[in-house]
Amino acid sequence: MKCKVRSIGIVLVSLLSLVLVGRPGLLGQAGEADFSSLLQELSPSVVSVRAMLDPDREAWSNASGFIVDPAGVVITACHAVLGAEEVVIQLQNGKTFPATVERCNEQDLEAKLYDVAVLRVERGNTPLRQSWLGDSDAVGFGQEVFVLSYPGPYGEFNVV
Repeated sequence: MKCKVRSIGIVLVSLLSLVLVGRPGLLGQAGEADFSSLLQELSPSVVSVRAMLDPDREAWSNASGFIVDPAGVVITACHAVLGAEEVVIQLQNGKTFPATVERCNEQDLEAKLYDVAVLRVERGNTPLRQSWLGDSDAVGFGQEVFVLSYPGPYGEFNVV
């Protein structure tokens, strides 16, 4: 299955819809949310993205992304991979794979405006875990959410 993303606006809505709410069994005994099952389910689909920005291999950017298609499609920030000479994604288990930028270049104004890039992971036969996307219309003010990412210069996995 070949996945092509034609409208970054749709991807942006989907990206913003990766909000984790309304799942059965989230509330624990004391009324506190228990996100451990969601963390276990979704964390394998969150990747670290590392992009080499110059041919001398001296300037690199780090970002987070998430797998939206098990065939190897990853969504990340356009500014992190714009003009990259090389892109590598790393799974939470430490495996790394090269990737190519499918959507995000100097002429792609929509990708730059919404700051969304689409990567194609060269994964061989390695299966990838896909994220599920929520329904942004079902999210209300004040509902709890959490973010899975690889922030900062060291690229460690984090939950906020």
